[in-house]
Amino acid sequence: MHRSQLQGTYEEIGQQQGQVIRQIGLAAPLSLYTPQQYAFARMCQEQLGIVASELLTAMNSLIDASEMDADAMATMMLMAPFADGHTNL
Repeated sequence: MHRSQLQGTYEEIGQQQGQVIRQIGLAAPLSLYTPQQYAFARMCQEQLGIVASELLTAMNSLIDASEMDADAMATMMLMAPFADGHTNL
């Protein structure tokens, strides 16, 4: 298990987390989600920007630093609570 001590701005924290993801080689499979789920995740991102812009900043920084596909990573992060099949998307 990797344990990180994160500190700094939301952007810096996202960068720190993304660097860890890149170092351990985590990958978000592009075929994991349907086009409808990708669309739902994009809508979630828009809402996150409205209600919790700091979290969106951290998430985008994490994605950038991880050097992973932005759509796949964002969808994986935003759809994770629904990964057990409790969604109709």
